[in-house]
Amino acid sequence: MKPLVRNGLLAVVGVGALALVALPGYSSRTVDAQLQRIASSPDPNSDMLLRNLQHTAGWFSSRGTVDVVMRDRCHTGEGEADTVWKVEYEASHLPTFTASNRFHWSLTPQGDGTEVFKRLFGTDKPLQGDGQVRWSGAVRSELSLPAMSYAAGGERLEGTPSRGMLAWHDKAMQFRWQQDAVTLRGTGHVVQVKGLAVDLDFQHWQRGIGSMAVKVGEVSSQSATLSGLEFRSITEEKNERLDSTLTQKLAKATWAGQELKDMVLEASVQGLHAASVETLTTVMGSSCGVQAMTRDESTKVRQAVQTLLASGLKVGITRLSGQGPQGGLDGDFQLTLAPTAAGQALSMARMLSAQGKLLLKGGLLNAEQRNFVLATQWARETADGLQASLAFDKGQLQVNGRALDGAPVLAMLTRFDDVMLAFLQDDTPIVQSEAEDTRDTVADNEAEAGHEPADEAVAEAPPAPAEPEAPTAPAAPAALAPTMAVPNTSPEITQGSKAECSALKDCVNLSLQAAMREDIDAVRTLATRIDALPRPAPGNRAQARKLNQQALAALQAGDPAQAVSLLKAAVKEDPKDVEVMGNLGFALLKAQQPQEAASVLSEALLLDPRRTASWAPLGEALGASGRSAQGSAALWIAWQWSGNRDRTLSAWQDKAQREAAAQHLAMADMYARTAQWVTSGQKPDFRAQR
Repeated sequence: MKPLVRNGLLAVVGVGALALVALPGYSSRTVDAQLQRIASSPDPNSDMLLRNLQHTAGWFSSRGTVDVVMRDRCHTGEGEADTVWKVEYEASHLPTFTASNRFHWSLTPQGDGTEVFKRLFGTDKPLQGDGQVRWSGAVRSELSLPAMSYAAGGERLEGTPSRGMLAWHDKAMQFRWQQDAVTLRGTGHVVQVKGLAVDLDFQHWQRGIGSMAVKVGEVSSQSATLSGLEFRSITEEKNERLDSTLTQKLAKATWAGQELKDMVLEASVQGLHAASVETLTTVMGSSCGVQAMTRDESTKVRQAVQTLLASGLKVGITRLSGQGPQGGLDGDFQLTLAPTAAGQALSMARMLSAQGKLLLKGGLLNAEQRNFVLATQWARETADGLQASLAFDKGQLQVNGRALDGAPVLAMLTRFDDVMLAFLQDDTPIVQSEAEDTRDTVADNEAEAGHEPADEAVAEAPPAPAEPEAPTAPAAPAALAPTMAVPNTSPEITQGSKAECSALKDCVNLSLQAAMREDIDAVRTLATRIDALPRPAPGNRAQARKLNQQALAALQAGDPAQAVSLLKAAVKEDPKDVEVMGNLGFALLKAQQPQEAASVLSEALLLDPRRTASWAPLGEALGASGRSAQGSAALWIAWQWSGNRDRTLSAWQDKAQREAAAQHLAMADMYARTAQWVTSGQKPDFRAQR
C-alpha cells in the first residue's frame, strides 16, 4: 500500500475514532443543558412542569430523577390540585446509526397515588419504558404496564399486561396502547373487554390535525355481546380549513335473541377556519374551558367565533346505517352555514340550510308502529320501505316533500341571532344565566299577545284608550338604515307581481301586495330578500338601553313627546336594537304621529322581516294613518309569522272591542275583518277599504 493511501486511511480512522469519543460527551452536555433549561424556566402556559431535577452527567451515560407535575390550573378548592410523578432515568450517550441517545425510565406516583398503584399493579413503579432520541430530534419510547388486579366492594378488576408507544417531535405526536383483556367480576355478573387498542397520530396536536382511534374486539356480559367496536376521528387541513370526520362502527350486537350488525354512524364537520379553532383550543386550555378568561382572552374568543361562523361550515351525519333480521336503516343529515359576504352581518336565518333523510327498510317496524308513522305523516311509503325527509332553505321548510310553516324555525334562529350578536358585541357573558334567558322569552311572548312595550325590566305604559296602542317589539339585534316612508300601496293587486326587490321600500310594498292575494310563498321569499339587504354596524347598546329605560319612564308619566325624543337618541346610539326601534314606533303612536310611527316600524323589518312583533304594530300604524287595506295586509303577515296564533288572535279581538268602544270605527273594523280573515278565510274587499 502506498504511503499516501495508508496515511489517508489512518487519518480517516483517527477522525472517526475521535468523533466516536467526542460525540457522547457533546450529547451528554446537550441533554444536561436542555433538562436544566426546562426545569429552571418553565412555560407558564404549560400544564406540565419539571421540578426537583437531580441530574448526574457522565461522558458516556447520565442518570437522575425529576418530578413531573401535571398542573390543574382550574382547581380552586381545598387539597392538592397537582398530580406529581417521580421519574428515574438512565441515558446512554453512545450513538447508533438511528439515535444520538438511548434511555430507560420508570415512573412512580407521589402522594395518595402511591398506595393505589401498589394495590392495583403490585408495585409502586408500574409504568416504565425504553426509548431513544433520534438524530432528527424526535423522541420515541416504548411503554409497558404489568398485569393489574384490584378488589373492593365485592367486585374484582383484573387486566392483562399492557404495552404501548409514545413519540413526539415539534408539533407532531403519536401514542399507541394495547391490552389483551380486562375483566370485571361481581356477585351475579361479569363484564369482559377483549382486544382494547388506542391509536393517536397527530401532525399538529394544537389544531387536532391527525387521527384518533379506539378499537375494542369484544365486550361481553352474561346477557349481551358487542363485537367489532371502533371509534375513529380524522382531521385534515386544506387551504387553512379543517375537515373532521368521526366514525363509530359496530360489527355485531346480540342480546335476548336479537341481533344487529354492520352499524355505522359517521358524522363530519367541514370547512372550519383553522386559525380560529387553534385560538379557541388554546384559550379553552388556559382558561378552564372559558370559565376564567382575561379581557384579552375574551376578545380573542369572540373574534375567533365570529370568524368561524362568517367563514361558513358544514356539519352533520353523513352516514347512518345498520341491519337487523327484519330489515335495516339508512340515513344522513347535514346543516350548512353559508359564508357571509364582506360587510354583511351574521344571520342564522339567512345563512343556515339543512337537509336529510331516513329510510327504514323491510320489517324494522311492526304493523302498529308502521301505521302510526304513516298516519302522523312522519314518513311516507316507498318501494324500499318508509322514508322521511327534511329540507330547510331560505326560510322555507319541507318535510317529506310537503311545504310547512317555517316560522317556528325562523323564530328559533332569530333568537339565536339575538344571543350570538349580544355575545359578539360583548354585551353578555359567554354563559348566559337561566334568569336572563327566561326574561327575554317572556318579553317575546308578551309581544305575540299584543302587550305594551317593555325593556328588559317589564314596564307598562299608562292606558290611553283614545289613542291606538302598539304591540311590544321584543329585543332582537339587527341593523337599521335611515328612516324611510312606508309605500302607499294601491289596493289594486296584480296577480303577476314578482317577489324580487333590491330596496326595503320595494320589499315591504311587494310583501303587502303578496298578503292581499294570500301568497305566503312570495312573503317568505321577500323576507329572504330583506335578509340580504345591507345593514349598519352596531352602536353603543348600553347607552341605547339606558335611554330606552328613561323613555319608558316618560311614557308611564304620560309624556310621549319626551319619550319620542329619548328613543330617537337611543336609535342613534345603537341602530341595531329592534326593541328600541319598536318602542319608538309605539311612542310615536302615543304622540299621535301614526305616519312617522309607520315609517319607523317599517324600518324595523330590516332588522328581522319575520317577526310578528314588527308586522303587527306596523299594521296598526298603517290603519291609524288611514290605510286600512295595508294595515290588514300587515296584520295577515304578522299572523303567518306568529309563534302563538291563539294569543295573537285574542289580542286582535280585544283590540277591535276597545277601538269600537272608543268610537275608532275604522280601526275596529280593520281588526275585526282581519281576525275573521285568518280564522274563516273571508278575505276583506281591499278595493272597498281606503
